[in-house]
Amino acid sequence: MNQHKTKHGFAGTPLYQCWVDIKHRCSNSKYRDYHCYGGRGISVCKEWMTFIPFKDWALSNGYKRGLEIDRIDNDGNYESNNCRWVTRRQNSMNRRHKKTWGIYHNGRYLWAVLLTRNRNSVYVGTYKTIEDAIIARDNFIKEFDRLIFSQ
Repeated sequence: MNQHKTKHGFAGTPLYQCWVDIKHRCSNSKYRDYHCYGGRGISVCKEWMTFIPFKDWALSNGYKRGLEIDRIDNDGNYESNNCRWVTRRQNSMNRRHKKTWGIYHNGRYLWAVLLTRNRNSVYVGTYKTIEDAIIARDNFIKEFDRLIFSQ
């Protein structure tokens, strides 16, 4: 029997799955959205690398079944002073809808970026590599937020 396994009674619960998902987003380069999290430098704080401290924080900070974890600062890490529990609707209002897709034009493949927020869309541009497209997209979002939130 493995002595390192801790029985906490939460395996298979939505809270436990949330914890597994945030760790994968930030540390597993094969995770489908890794480039939006770990690939951008987002990490999980050392304390939350084990489930019990995460569970304790969640239960003492408003977690209820059906709520989702939300980072207050989209560029910040998963840690107690940057996370909160919100409804799916609140989380979808905070989410930046990003579309990056490849197009074939004049014999070469290009990457285009389209951002949508609150039903408004902005075409950001076309780029030679997906890495350039992601950088342009993220820079555009940071500048947009700076302009909106500095008023």
